[in-house]
Amino acid sequence: LGQAPEWTRVNADGKDAVLLNIMQQRGANTVAMVTAVQDKLALLRASLPPDITIRPYYDQSELIVSSAGSVRDAIVIGAVLAGLVLLVFLRNKRITLIVSLVLPMVLLISGVALHLAGQSLNIMTLGGMAAAVGLVVDDAVVMIEHMARRLVQHTHEGPTGQSPPVLKFAMEMFRPLTGSSAATVGVFLPLAFLSGVAGGFFRPLAITMAFTLMVSYCVALFVVPILTKMLVRPEDAES
Repeated sequence: LGQAPEWTRVNADGKDAVLLNIMQQRGANTVAMVTAVQDKLALLRASLPPDITIRPYYDQSELIVSSAGSVRDAIVIGAVLAGLVLLVFLRNKRITLIVSLVLPMVLLISGVALHLAGQSLNIMTLGGMAAAVGLVVDDAVVMIEHMARRLVQHTHEGPTGQSPPVLKFAMEMFRPLTGSSAATVGVFLPLAFLSGVAGGFFRPLAITMAFTLMVSYCVALFVVPILTKMLVRPEDAES
């Protein structure tokens, strides 16, 4: 017989307590796991004696949810500010409307592409989307400016009554837009091949940036010209 060493002692509200750690396996969803544990605890409390109280000590999902919410808010605020800047400097509601339609479209398609690639919406992927907002707006504005200028030229110089060749005008921007997008993707792509702790952090960011820029390139090349033809008038482009 002897004294048992007490390596850890748990105290809550001045009384002895029991601390139970629940940790997720590798690749598990922390937020989903916490929700499942809370559901189990709700069933367990009904069968416990009244003098036993279960309280959370540390909930990691709170940090994850709040951080993801902050990054999500940054995306929304960035998109709104980008629209306001365009409206102030371009002074044209129709062009601002096109960019306002393109931005959520690109982010939505990028989110679907990330899901298909096995990525989730986390702090790094949302941060990549937030960082790509300015580049998406830039692609759209460049294409809108080119299409507006060519549509005005077609109105003044083209054959009367003939529909403007929108696809031809868009293809004129194929090489510069491709080069610009490829160069930007090339900057972030090497980060996707990092290993270790750095790779765990920067790989989702790099993949998100690459996917978002590629989607932005396709939307700017094929969707923006159609929206420009539908919404932009000659007087809008001339102003």
